[in-house]
Amino acid sequence: MIISSNSGTGNHTKALQQYATRVNIINDGATELTVSVNGQIIKVLGLEQFEGNFSPFNLISIIATGPWRYVIEASETFIGDTTATPNGEIIKRIRALISDKDGIEFETSDLVGFLNNAIDWLSLQLIQNGDKEMMKEIIITDGMNIPNDFIKACGLYPIKRNGNTFRILDDSEAFEFQYFANRSHITVNEVDVYLPTYSVFKPIYDGVLIQKTAIIALNRDEYDITQDEALLAQSLQAIGVIGSA
Repeated sequence: MIISSNSGTGNHTKALQQYATRVNIINDGATELTVSVNGQIIKVLGLEQFEGNFSPFNLISIIATGPWRYVIEASETFIGDTTATPNGEIIKRIRALISDKDGIEFETSDLVGFLNNAIDWLSLQLIQNGDKEMMKEIIITDGMNIPNDFIKACGLYPIKRNGNTFRILDDSEAFEFQYFANRSHITVNEVDVYLPTYSVFKPIYDGVLIQKTAIIALNRDEYDITQDEALLAQSLQAIGVIGSA
């Protein structure tokens, strides 16, 4: 299903009204252009075409000196990253760890909230560790809005923050920009679905995420979590993440 099409010359950024999953872009110019979709940078040579599928995205950016055309589509059948552990399975494993399989003590909404706290915690642990999985790449233009998931830049760039926007400090009109990004939260309605690729961690981190969520839940009711924190610290070391439980 086509949700947007456009043509133009030079740099271009567009926020979509709904999430898309496919891009077809044609470079009608003689020089290479750069496209940013979903944190990925694609180079399209002069007089060539790129067509590809992505996890759901709602922003496209182009750096170009010549003319271009694109068509953006959304798939009605896209169900997300099926290599990831479904959130419903993660909730079940959390319940098993806190001895609440029947959902008597904790509502699902409570556990989703604790899971989101754990997502923020694990995001920061991985960012502090310089994990490349937490990096995104976009095209920056002067005055563009700072992404909601922005934590910090990967290196030094001629920019500064001006409220909720980026300000370019040199004569550049646009450039590629890498930054560390927080993972997205989930909602109660997303418990039984697969999320887009960038909304989840690698399966290797599932155990740590579940352990941390359980600790947050148990800590609410003032259980002794000393042993749980020790086990979590061991898990972090085992997967190469050195941080605080």
